[in-house]
Amino acid sequence: LERTYDEWKYSAYAQNNIQCQDCHMVPVETAIRVADEMKPARELANHGLGGKAAIGAESERDLIHGHAFVGGNSVITAQLGDADSYEKSLIAKKRLRSAAELEISINKIKNQGDLHNLTVKVTNQRAGHHMPTSLTFIRELWLQVEVTDQNNRLIFESGGIDEQNEVDENATMFKAYAVDENGAPAQYIWTVARFERRTTIAPKGHQFGRYNFNVPAGTTELRVRARLNYRSFSQHFVDHLLGEGKLEVPKVVMNDLKIIYQAADLSVKSEVNFSEIDEVEAEGNRLLEAYLSPKIAIQEQKRLIQACSVCHGKNGISTQDEFPNLAGQNEIYLLSALRAYKSGGRIEPRMNAMIKDVSDKQLRALAEHYAKISK
Repeated sequence: LERTYDEWKYSAYAQNNIQCQDCHMVPVETAIRVADEMKPARELANHGLGGKAAIGAESERDLIHGHAFVGGNSVITAQLGDADSYEKSLIAKKRLRSAAELEISINKIKNQGDLHNLTVKVTNQRAGHHMPTSLTFIRELWLQVEVTDQNNRLIFESGGIDEQNEVDENATMFKAYAVDENGAPAQYIWTVARFERRTTIAPKGHQFGRYNFNVPAGTTELRVRARLNYRSFSQHFVDHLLGEGKLEVPKVVMNDLKIIYQAADLSVKSEVNFSEIDEVEAEGNRLLEAYLSPKIAIQEQKRLIQACSVCHGKNGISTQDEFPNLAGQNEIYLLSALRAYKSGGRIEPRMNAMIKDVSDKQLRALAEHYAKISK
């Protein structure tokens, strides 16, 4: 049910010898530097964390770890009622608000009238495990998106919270989707039979929220606001455990990005064309079927690269936002990601199927190939 260790093991953090202590047993500011510089805390210049480990110690250490081990749970600590726990709740919020980055793009869709496409890219910038982690089918990490015009009239929204303090069921949610033995969504730990899919965000990886909406005539401005929200658990989960009205689950806004677009300046994005996407999807499925066939020698490097190019583009430069560029990526990161797909540590059905029988030697060759390509 919990895969936090595996998520870290197959990440660039593990490859760079960054341990749990380097993020969770140091101040948030130090953890940010660890993630940005990709170095263990003790290797950071001027980290300022040296001193004596205990009263009466004879000598000082280069680095002293704190033992609070604060993660992302700001709710329970705040409910404990003492000053120390409340402080840890504030640290948890600070940690959450430093973890992710948002990017917004919006385009008018070719040959679709006034239909526009809004894409929100969410990057796990500073968590050394997936975002969210631990019991990911209970965690709630989602996008809240609002689009208004120049007069603040609502054009589109997604991801709001209703009167029962529940998240919009159509929100873009990053989580694991668990089902019970009958295939119905599993809401509680004790009913989980299996996981159907995961949309959690790997370390240094990203996921997208995509939305389509019509822009009314007379609109001169599109004011877009995207928020990444987090809750350790849903309201109905707490109500089931504690009883209704015992605790109202708050959300933590991890990132909040606002951009104003001039409607007249929005470009027509020709590649966002439904028929073209269908063709790419069909070609990808065709290649996937070929590679899974016993008639094809899956170990052939050129054919593997050809299969990768369907989604990730020629020479590793993707032409679709859905698929990341591979060219020039860090070789260690690429290899750890490929190994995670092979082992099932990262879930994406096509990737998992395509490389399940590929040798580790071939994975290393693929990572080396794309790392050497100039962006």
